Amino acid sequence: MVTLWESPEAIRDFAGPDLTAAVVEPEARAVLIDYDTTVTHHTVVATADG
Repeated sequence: MVTLWESPEAIRDFAGPDLTAAVVEPEARAVLIDYDTTVTHHTVVATADG
């Protein structure tokens, strides 16, 4: 899964202080056979002409 965030602070507001811990809702955990417990972050640079 890929999500886009405005800033590391926005991620912390959603996920808490540990930016490497995956947030997997209990409902999703109940139906998934396996899921990642950690995440990686990458910087995306985008430009728009106009």
